[in-house]
Amino acid sequence: MALITEDGTGLSTAESYLSVEDADTYWSNRNDSVWSAAATPAKEAALRKATQFLDATFIWIGALHDTAQALNWPRSGAYDPEDRQLDNSVPVMVENATAELALEAISSALVSTQSRDDQVKKAQAGSVSVEYEDGASFQKSYALAERIVAPLVIGRYGGGANVRLTLS
Repeated sequence: MALITEDGTGLSTAESYLSVEDADTYWSNRNDSVWSAAATPAKEAALRKATQFLDATFIWIGALHDTAQALNWPRSGAYDPEDRQLDNSVPVMVENATAELALEAISSALVSTQSRDDQVKKAQAGSVSVEYEDGASFQKSYALAERIVAPLVIGRYGGGANVRLTLS
């Protein structure tokens, strides 16, 4: 099935913040060979996963443009760091983060199901120690994508791993 890209009107059928063609341009401008080597169906799937990851991870500024829209953008009452109104659009920052995450999704899962059960129980450096709770899950981090969208985010869904820091 062809990828349905959000066009800024709040489509009820949208699946991605970025088209394959725009992702191709993004990665071509960065001289990336991994993205260009992927087949179109794999790129479409990766863009769907990246968009889903963004919407499941971040609480965005503003409010939904239309309650029937499939994705969290476009939004009303949203402004970028330069105070430009973002109504009726998907911000370039969201598109760029989608491209970054889609490249990751080409070769691996964006959310890990790995458990820390068999991993370090306690690590200590001087007077600071870290101990993972039994069953704490491992969460991948995508620092560049997160930094790109940071000005548009007011919070995150869920939380990080259960970690206890103690001073000895």
